[in-house]
Amino acid sequence: MNNLRFENEIIQETFKDCYSRVSVQEENLKSMDKKHAV
Repeated sequence: MNNLRFENEIIQETFKDCYSRVSVQEENLKSMDKKHAV
């Protein structure tokens, strides 16, 4: 049971890491779009 919770925390941390990277990439794409628009 404890082991399962430990794995779940690792999954959550990995998910947060992936999610933050995706949001950073989206911000980069938005700024690129603005540069192209100008």
